[in-house]
Amino acid sequence: MTAHRCPVCATATVPTHALTILSSLERTLHWCPDCGHSFFPEPDWLPEAYESSIASTDVGLVERSLRLANVTTAYLVRFPGDGPILDFAAGTGLMVRVLRDRGFDARYFDEYGPNHLAKGFEVSAQPPERYRLITAVEVAEHLVDPVAEFRRLASLSDAILFTTQLGPRDTPPPADWDYLSPGTGQHISFYSPASLAKLAELLGFHVVSRGDMHLLSKTKVSARTWRLITTNAVGHTLAAFRRSHSLSGSDHEQALADLQRF
Repeated sequence: MTAHRCPVCATATVPTHALTILSSLERTLHWCPDCGHSFFPEPDWLPEAYESSIASTDVGLVERSLRLANVTTAYLVRFPGDGPILDFAAGTGLMVRVLRDRGFDARYFDEYGPNHLAKGFEVSAQPPERYRLITAVEVAEHLVDPVAEFRRLASLSDAILFTTQLGPRDTPPPADWDYLSPGTGQHISFYSPASLAKLAELLGFHVVSRGDMHLLSKTKVSARTWRLITTNAVGHTLAAFRRSHSLSGSDHEQALADLQRF
């Protein structure tokens, strides 16, 4: 079997589970004994997997987006500043719309879409653009080259808030772990606490985690502060106070003006 290097730390990896991808393809998961990262090397099935950008099994998309919107709200209130927010791989645009409804200048980027809820706020997500914060809901596990993609995000912002489930550090994830999601073929990269720490080191960032919520940032955030920010009730309460700052009125006027130009 061909040897593969870990896409995070470049250590030689160990083949672990043979899994059936998209109900028909036999592929082997590899695990890094150094940082605990797991991945499917050379995922040649991705064009088929992304015939629909949002998997039919992803029934938790709305709940996750609203939960991350609350965490983002708490973060932005705790660390005020200037500049827009970027939702990377923003899908339907739900996160962008929710954040704009709370008065935050959120922008949309997704190579696949479909953007139903944040039309008019698309960006190219390339330098020299700069963002106060980048959010990424369930994106990290889709990346073929995590280091390259996170370097790209780090070139746009000093803070990246994202969700992904973590596997164990010292053993490969079990073959029946739901997050491997072989039936959809879209999850190909699986992180451990150590591989996130290595990723942060490569970027020159700090990392703090709680459950599936993670922050990579130039500024070190304490575990206590992160617990407060990631407590859903805190963001939910703050969201109520942000409604008076909503951008929905001005966004509606801009949409009407755009229509009149055609």
